[in-house]
Order: sequence, then C-alpha cells, then structure tokens
Amino acid sequence: AASIDADLKFGPATLKGAYVASYQTLLVPNSNLDNADKAGYVQFGVDYMGLKVDANYRYIDPAFEDGYAGMSSNDAGFYGGTNGYQSSAPFGPNENGYGAEASYGFGPVKLGAYVNSFKAAKDNYGPSYGLGARRQTAWGVNIGSTAMRGLSLTGFYNNAALDGNRISELFGNDTAENGYDQLDFTDPLLKNSSNFGVSLAHDGKAADALVKNLAINAIYARFYDDNANVQEYKYDDFRVWASYTGKFGPVNVTPFGRFHSFRNPVAGQVIPQDKYTSVVGYEGLTNEINSYTTVKGGVQISTDPLDIVTKPSLFGGVSARSTKFDQQGDATTETFANVGVTLNEFLFPSNKLSVGYSYYEGKNLGDGGYGDGVGVGNNAFSATADRLYRGPQSAGIAPWSAAQGNTNVKLNGVYGQWEGWGLKAAYGVFDYTNLNTNAKSTAQAFKVSTKIVF
Repeated sequence: AASIDADLKFGPATLKGAYVASYQTLLVPNSNLDNADKAGYVQFGVDYMGLKVDANYRYIDPAFEDGYAGMSSNDAGFYGGTNGYQSSAPFGPNENGYGAEASYGFGPVKLGAYVNSFKAAKDNYGPSYGLGARRQTAWGVNIGSTAMRGLSLTGFYNNAALDGNRISELFGNDTAENGYDQLDFTDPLLKNSSNFGVSLAHDGKAADALVKNLAINAIYARFYDDNANVQEYKYDDFRVWASYTGKFGPVNVTPFGRFHSFRNPVAGQVIPQDKYTSVVGYEGLTNEINSYTTVKGGVQISTDPLDIVTKPSLFGGVSARSTKFDQQGDATTETFANVGVTLNEFLFPSNKLSVGYSYYEGKNLGDGGYGDGVGVGNNAFSATADRLYRGPQSAGIAPWSAAQGNTNVKLNGVYGQWEGWGLKAAYGVFDYTNLNTNAKSTAQAFKVSTKIVF
C-alpha cells in the first residue's frame, strides 16, 4: 500500500485529508497501483466569529470493509468494521459522495443547515436493495436558542431522497452501517431522515443550570412514511429522558429514566412494499408497524474507598425496561442487576482487586439475526436508548424498525479483575439459560492485558 495524508491550518480555516492505494502483490496476478483499491477524503473547515462550516468529499472502495484493503485489525468485522468501536475511519467503505454542515450563532439564536449526498463507489457492490447506482441525498435546517440557565430549544426540518424522491431515511450501504450516512436515532436533530420536530434540553453541567447535574431531553418528531399507499408524514414519535448525578457523603448515586411513545395511525395495515424496494424489482406485501410505548429506568450506586485496611469500596446497580406493542400480548422486558466490591489497596498500594455478581433476564426479545444470544450492545444504564442489551429498538435504529420477538433468556455469573504494575487480569464464569427450551450452558473467560507507553 502507498498513502499520503495532510492536516493543515490557516488562521480560522483547516484542511485535512488522506489517500491510500492498496493492492495484493502475491495472490493476484498483474496487481499494481493502477488497479489498486483506493480510498481518499478531503475535509475543509472554518470557525470564525460564530460561523462554523465543515465540508467533505470522499471516495472509499468497498474493499476497505472489515480492514481488508486497509490492512488494519482495528477495522475488522469482529470490532464492527470501519464504523466499529476501535476504528478511526471517518467514512464507511463503498462511498462516493460529499457533505457539508454549517451553523451560525448570533445573540440567543443559532441557525444550522447540512447536506449529505452519495452513491456507491462501485455499483456492482451496491448498497442494500440494489441501490448502488442511485443517489441518496439528505438535507436539513434547524433554528434554536443558545443555552440559558442550561435550557435550549431547537426546531428542525429534514428531507431524505432517493434520486430526488422523498423517502423515510437514507440507507447507507450494505458493506457498513455508516452512522454518517444513516439516521441515528440518538441524534437530537434526526438528520438523514424525512421529518420535522422540536427538541428541548437542560444541561445540568452548565454554569447557570437550573438544577446542577440534572440532564433532561425531550424530543417530538413526525416522520415521513414512504410506504406506497401512505407517503405522508404519519409517524409520531415522542421521547423524554433524564439522568442525575449526585453525591451524598461517601455515596455516589446516578439514577435515570426514559419514556418513549411511537404512534402509527395506520398500524397493522397490509400495504404494498415501500417504494425504495419496489422500484428495483422487489414485490410483496408488508405490515405497518404497531404503535408501542417504552418505559425504562434504573440507578447506579457506588461508594468512595473507606479509610480502613485494603480501602474497600462498593458498587452496584439495577435497571429495567418494558416495551408494550399495541394489539399484541406480553411486553418485551429486560432486567439487569449487579453488585460488587473493590479492594483499592489489595496487598500492595498500587494493586486493586474487584469481584462482582451480575444477573440479566430478557423476555420477548428480538434475536437480531444472532440466534438466541443476549446482546450486541450495552445500554443497561443509558437513558438515550430503549433497550438494555437486545431489541426491539436498538440504540440508533429508526423507531419504525422495532418489532417484538419471542426470545427469552436468563444469564448470571461472577467475575473478578486484578490491576497492578501496569497489568490487568480478569476472569468470569456465567450460566446461560434459554427460557424457550430450558437449555443451559456455562461459559468461562480469562484475559490478561498490559499497556506500554513509548
């Protein structure tokens, strides 16, 4: 591979980018830089007197998926690919597009706008539903108030389109679910989708906050339903969540709560498949999603180290959520609890030992394509997502994608971790029960790690 990168600054302006050409030298005959897999991007930014502008152009070959052409294990599928939790890639593979975002604040008012447009870098790989050669574009505007006493109010409008035709949301591509190009339901402006709405937030960390350490967010949005017989702004979505961080003597307490209501006036109707699939030859019928309501809450508690031998401290927490779909039976529920102790001076002042116990139970979960596994993400103590570990309604997925499943599981076990002299060693043993079949299994894990700083 051959590459070049740059990061320049000129007063209030910045310019950075990177380019790489990667090819196999042994396995592929006649492979060279002329037919190499190529990736590159340019980003330009300005931050001057209240005006902020960021623009980009990117071209990323599909072969950069999962660290293949990029030759990086941090981009491997095991870690979630180029949009995973170890990757530093700013854009996903199989992308040929551009984007820009701008904001300007004056007095108590802040204005914002963005545009994002792309198609597949190589059509034969194509995004999902055969949309490779077709252009996906989203744009939006917003107006809001700057924070006063920690409070801010923002109104927004967004539009997503496929070849100029309005759709519910952009689809990104099939080689990676790139958050830059898809609706992120945790984004308060709900970009890359067709919607309008308003959000209200209280920042408990603001110097003049109404209530210190209390964060509150509320969002109402109406989304566009692109199903063939609807094609109107039909989906009503309302969310409010809050979290608080408090300290009472040696005890640290972090409670949180969440309420989410999704209303669909055409719920349950059998209608033709939405137009973005039908236009590329897919035929069939689909059911409009049922309305549903989620209630979630929990608390984490910990203590400061006690001034006694080994300087012990305690930790624990409990969280639960319930999602009830209209016109369906039992709700989807999840419950999690853990408790433990940490010896902050175990044998030596620089050594630490923690041991704990955890319990999880989930009912009517979606399997998400992972069989009867428990989860693919940890949102047990997050107020921004409906789920704890398993769907319906993942952390950043569109609210009309939620669906009740029939997976029922229980998991509990003990774990411990020792830290000292730059080393970490952890061990855990957990019992898993499939409550659908009563099948049981036990898993053990051991890990040793260190960090070397040059």
